[in-house]
Amino acid sequence: TNQSGTRESAEITITVRQVPSYSDFELETVSFLGTAYQDGLTAVAYPAPSYRITSGSLPAGISLDQTTGEISGTSTLVGTYNFKITASNAAGSVESPALQILIASEPTAVDAALESDVLLGDEYTDGIQYDAYPAPTYALASGTLPAGLSLNSGTGAITGTATETGTYAFTISVTTPFAQTSTSEFTIHTILAPSFTKQSINPLVGVNEAYSDNVETVAYPAATYRIASGDLPPGLELNTKSGNITGTATATGDYNFTIEASNRVGSVETANMSIQVGIAPAEPFASMPQDGFVGKTFNMPSTIIAFPLPVYTVESGELPPGLQLNANDGSITGTGTVEGEYAFTIKAVNWVGSVVSKSYNLSIWDAPHVGNANELSGDINEGQSYAQTLTATGPNPHFEVVTGSLPEGLSLDASTGLLSGTVSKYGEYKFTIRVTNLSGYTDTSEIRILVRSVPTFSETSISPVVFNSNRFTSKVKAFSFPAHWDVLTRQRDTCWVLA
Repeated sequence: TNQSGTRESAEITITVRQVPSYSDFELETVSFLGTAYQDGLTAVAYPAPSYRITSGSLPAGISLDQTTGEISGTSTLVGTYNFKITASNAAGSVESPALQILIASEPTAVDAALESDVLLGDEYTDGIQYDAYPAPTYALASGTLPAGLSLNSGTGAITGTATETGTYAFTISVTTPFAQTSTSEFTIHTILAPSFTKQSINPLVGVNEAYSDNVETVAYPAATYRIASGDLPPGLELNTKSGNITGTATATGDYNFTIEASNRVGSVETANMSIQVGIAPAEPFASMPQDGFVGKTFNMPSTIIAFPLPVYTVESGELPPGLQLNANDGSITGTGTVEGEYAFTIKAVNWVGSVVSKSYNLSIWDAPHVGNANELSGDINEGQSYAQTLTATGPNPHFEVVTGSLPEGLSLDASTGLLSGTVSKYGEYKFTIRVTNLSGYTDTSEIRILVRSVPTFSETSISPVVFNSNRFTSKVKAFSFPAHWDVLTRQRDTCWVLA
């Protein structure tokens, strides 16, 4: 406007600019891999600012909207990302403080398996591995590790020397500052191959008696047992789980065997073991009276039964001189030296018991002796019966005629010595009888028997007339054995004896 008038100018624009300043630069600092991220910065400015990364970098997969300052996207790589964002316009610019976004990941198993067995006293080295960002830490969530082992919290390694057998179950928690997970349950067995701590057992049991003993091992898992060689006594059994040997022995004998203990780690076998099933000495029947002979070998076995073989001793009485008792088998042997009758008892002893035998009667005989030969010698008439028994000492004598011959009609019983029969022929008989007993020794006796014949007339005719005072001569004939005979003649009341 002036004196001339007024004129309006064109429109004048004045822009009052404002240098950018951040009113919000707080960001969500943690995001998980693969999840959407959205946040941003706000700068006050005129004109509106634009935004750019001026140092560092955003996480992969996440970008900055240069117009709005929004940071968004889906992360594709874990890590910690540091950066600065500058907001600028024509008036100037402003740089944010140092910013950080951490792209974390959930713990993911890379190696979630553990060696399930460790030998007692052995070194154990294994572990689990999880992938996570930031790196995870490891801790027992439940249960316990085997004694002697420990868990490395930084690496997940389980190491150490196993010191105690057992089965150990546990879980492990895997933790980051932003996430946590737990493993499934692990089991580690501290194992041990069997070794015997007791393999000495009672080696003796009586037949039909109960037996109970056992072998013992240290092992993990628990050992099972079996007879590896040989046999248990009949009636006894081995418990495969406990190692107990029980039952009632039913048969005598010596039984040798070995026992094997095994588990999945290994096996071990005992040294040779034995059980003797015994029976106390008994005498089911007594020895009958026995006969022996001087100078002859004698052997009488024992009738006592036992297992194991007992030791024999003379309990009472005495053995015949020259005979001995075998202490190991109970037999009585030797060569008798003195004839006689001997009575004694034998005692048998083993670890099961003892028995004393019934009384044994033993006769020791010398050579046989004929005692009554004189009684058999004598006279007998022809046609008469005869019976005499020849007696001899010693058992089972045998009689036989060795010289001469028996009277006709007589016979000798060889076993009894009876000489008997009816004599049928006169004569004088001399003969020798020999007697032999079981020893083989002999004795002989000479016997004489006279068999007489009664006289018989063979001629009896004589002169019937004789004159008074005349010599008379006449004769008769008769036969007899022996030849001696007498004649008796009668005439009225007078008799003459003519020889």
